[in-house]
Amino acid sequence: MTACQPCTRSELDGLYRALGVRLPEDVEQSLLRHNGSGLTDVIPSMYALYSVPAPVDRRHG
Repeated sequence: MTACQPCTRSELDGLYRALGVRLPEDVEQSLLRHNGSGLTDVIPSMYALYSVPAPVDRRHG
């Protein structure tokens, strides 16, 4: 297993240009420690993601 690299200052600057606003200081410091990617599942594998038409089609298909 490899550790995820923190984001760089230049990546944060690019994010700020894209967003047009700055993140709160604590969020910025967190991103500089860890970029948020990694082995953590945000949505457990037992769930399926569908676009809006998919559930509608399944129900009214």
